[in-house]
Amino acid sequence: MEQKTLTNKELIEQIRAVSLDLGGSRKNRTIRFLTATTITICVCLCAAIVAITQTTASIERAYQEYVSSNTDFLTIDLLQYKDTYAVYELRNMGNSNSNLITGGFFAERNGIAILPNEDLTDTYIYSAVNQDSLCGELCNFVNIYDDYVYFRKTSDRHVYRKSISDGKIESFIDAQVSTFLIADGMSYYTLMDDSGTLLQAYNHAPYEARVLLRNVDTFAVFGSYVIFLTDNNELRILDTDSGVSNLISENIEAFLFNGSLVILSNGNLHLVNLQGNEIQKLDIPGTGVDQLISVHDDKVIFSCDRALYSYSINSGQFTKYAQGFDLYLSASITECGISIVVANLDRETGSFVKCIIVGD
Repeated sequence: MEQKTLTNKELIEQIRAVSLDLGGSRKNRTIRFLTATTITICVCLCAAIVAITQTTASIERAYQEYVSSNTDFLTIDLLQYKDTYAVYELRNMGNSNSNLITGGFFAERNGIAILPNEDLTDTYIYSAVNQDSLCGELCNFVNIYDDYVYFRKTSDRHVYRKSISDGKIESFIDAQVSTFLIADGMSYYTLMDDSGTLLQAYNHAPYEARVLLRNVDTFAVFGSYVIFLTDNNELRILDTDSGVSNLISENIEAFLFNGSLVILSNGNLHLVNLQGNEIQKLDIPGTGVDQLISVHDDKVIFSCDRALYSYSINSGQFTKYAQGFDLYLSASITECGISIVVANLDRETGSFVKCIIVGD
């Protein structure tokens, strides 16, 4: 049977349907919301954890020098600080911004790894001596912070936390939230009210919440700054200390941030700094990028013409990982290859969402 080529409108509608099946946000109005509602799978977890914990002393010193400097980081090309940014995420956040923008179904910290099972019905917590269900159902926006694992249940969209030491689970945010992350002792989350989507910050000690922004789609946090995408396709950055919000770029379909800011606009991928100045346009094969899926070290992972690729920012090398699927919902590069969540949306042959693993 000849495979039908989906138009952009049909692709968006299919993404909405799959995302809702996976417990995603009710909004799901553009391609970029796909990345906030799908699964990141990881293999070879122990090796990855060991690699993270072996941060060099020079990186630690560079990080301390960077955070103690008086230089406004808005004027800095963050690609120069990839290593120090990685240390920041490891020490100050419950998960990486890149993982959390793409749904936060996977996390690893302090010798603990969390990921869903293959049929997407449960989430498991792994350590060197134990493997156990996190809460008996599929969870996302997982954060490991201090002695707790924080997570959103996909069934009720409320946030809970589980004590690592005694396994006790308690309610943390008694409301339906769309996204959730922890950074620097603060919880950031979006929820819906009559006026639209609200981004709130919740201080853990003392416990108090305040509204930061309205009409926010996806966001990332770096220190006292929030990088966010509005529902009218503007990418902006907010200084939470002053309340001042500045425009980075317009007409943005999706973005990812892991110390590098990668944006998808009109089917093209760009590296930009936080003032919106282009650093590099990525030359993509085919007719254009359909989905921006992940950023891993210097590799940008995306789908194009029903195939999944990674692009190395440093070398300019392309790698094709898979082809022939309607949607590539998420991907994670590991030392054993790449785990990919794919979807077939052909109603005649049967729709499915599954995970495949491709070796390097």
